Amino acid sequence: RTGSAVYSTAAFVNDRLYFGSYDRHFYCLNTDGELVWKYYTGEWIENSSCIFADGEEIWNFSGKQRDYQGPASVCFGSYNKNFYVLDAESGALQWMRRMDGMICWSHPIVKDGHIYFGDYSGHFNCIDAASGSLQWRVLAGGNVSVSPVINSGYIYFGSYDGGMYALSMEGKISWKFLTGAGIWSKPALVNSILYFGSMDSNFYAIDINTRKVVWKFVTG
Repeated sequence: RTGSAVYSTAAFVNDRLYFGSYDRHFYCLNTDGELVWKYYTGEWIENSSCIFADGEEIWNFSGKQRDYQGPASVCFGSYNKNFYVLDAESGALQWMRRMDGMICWSHPIVKDGHIYFGDYSGHFNCIDAASGSLQWRVLAGGNVSVSPVINSGYIYFGSYDGGMYALSMEGKISWKFLTGAGIWSKPALVNSILYFGSMDSNFYAIDINTRKVVWKFVTG
């Protein structure tokens, strides 16, 4: 039992369970539910963690990415605007970086040695996974609380300004598709069709090559 609500999706790697709590701690448990370690951040942790090694994901909020038995790191953000990378075995802090906005539901993605996530300042960030140095950031028109999708050299994410953004891996905006309200849902990309919901009460399917609406479904 933690001291408050648990909103983050738990990660499970090498018989260890990792998750954050509104009691301001990040936890590691064993398979018997016993505490291995916990780390205090001083603010709510709603962000789901990503576990990685050698700059590539082992587990993210979508589930297992690959098998790995060696030393690994776990990364997550907090409402205090800090982004953390801890040693997954001991819970020791490897590095921490202060961002411009609190980090909520934009769960991090790790790829090719970089960590990608958004924050409530409206920035989408790319950070070096080994050192925590900022590689680049892009300012959207609203808060970014949506996790990205990375595919074929592009990064896709939504913002509270109602825009679905496509960035190059160098952090340049390739295009933006505007809906009628904020986007809170993580997109899914299948066969060049990007699927996502908007607070304008529509679920969209758009072609990433033409940026045209293939269809949209009106919800209640």
